[in-house]
Amino acid sequence: LQNIVGPFTAEQNRFEGAVKTIRPTVDGLKNSGDTANRVGFHVDGTQHLEQPPLLVFHYHTQAKAGGASTFVDVASVLFDFDPRTRAEIVCALARPDAATFKKRGMEFTGPVLALGASPLSLKVRARFDEVVEVHPDVKRAYEQFEAKATEQRFEISFFPHEADIVIFDNWRLLHGRETVVGDRHRQHFRARVDQ
Repeated sequence: LQNIVGPFTAEQNRFEGAVKTIRPTVDGLKNSGDTANRVGFHVDGTQHLEQPPLLVFHYHTQAKAGGASTFVDVASVLFDFDPRTRAEIVCALARPDAATFKKRGMEFTGPVLALGASPLSLKVRARFDEVVEVHPDVKRAYEQFEAKATEQRFEISFFPHEADIVIFDNWRLLHGRETVVGDRHRQHFRARVDQ
């Protein structure tokens, strides 16, 4: 797989290794894949200077109930705003101090929306939980963005089958997961690709 998508990173947050096993438990770390509770929409690596552009999830086992994977395409969300409102939101969230992200002793302050790898692409650094603290001057714009992004009509939800591999753009897609319930554990392997 690395020959196709690029080399995996050697570290993920505080985890040393190219592939991390994600096995949610009731007492797992809040706001991470390690908790059995619902995980709200986010992109990975918000608290780092550089967030990985690609994520790879390889599903091993599915929960007996719950645990649906969810995704939202930020481009679809932004294009749903009228042009004037969209421009106001993008400009506000592009401030270099738009938000501060704090997680597991790591911290980053920067824009929520920035130019991506090319001038026509957008890089999203967002999450809808207490890991993010939004600058007061852009709070209204962030709330508008969050309200639209969490509308049910933008959500893509699926129950992955065992052995499924999902590769997705971590700069464009927000992802999350529904609550895991039942006595059968959900498990998947996560890798991040920097290139």
